[in-house]
Amino acid sequence: MISTHHLFESQINMNTFLDFLGQLSNIPFLSNIGNAKPSKNNVILESLEEAIKELISEEYVDITSKAWEYIRFNLSKDSKKFKIWKSNFKELNKKIKQMLYNNNVKKIVKETNISKDEFFLHMPFTGIIGEMLLTDNSKNNLFFTSQFPIFKNGNFVCGYNGKQNIKYPESKFKIY
Repeated sequence: MISTHHLFESQINMNTFLDFLGQLSNIPFLSNIGNAKPSKNNVILESLEEAIKELISEEYVDITSKAWEYIRFNLSKDSKKFKIWKSNFKELNKKIKQMLYNNNVKKIVKETNISKDEFFLHMPFTGIIGEMLLTDNSKNNLFFTSQFPIFKNGNFVCGYNGKQNIKYPESKFKIY
């Protein structure tokens, strides 16, 4: 596990994976859906139905896949970083599974007809670990990491609000 190596510094002050896990344990997961606050890069969606439609839209799935492929491709070039990512994924998976018992998650899962595991794949948390390992203290390529403050506010990212034809997605989202 990552414990002392300084991997990442951003607006949310995640210096280590352990710090990230601690922050993750303390977020009010989906406790504020439907009450998102406007920001310059985000579009607020007005209804759960609209949020679900965006969450499972081809556009959002495609843009998220681009970010995932970037992370997988670049981590596969560095066996040490890939091994760290893989070992931390197991620990993160345990935390996320606990979060999936939330009543709002159950409601979203029921409305979308997707499994809890599939819903988990829409969460940015595993991608954040990949970005932690790849960023080397830069603020570039933080598609997943920039979603974390939205989740810390009890909302969730359910769509993309940026340009489609790019190497790595911008941090512009549709939130609920």
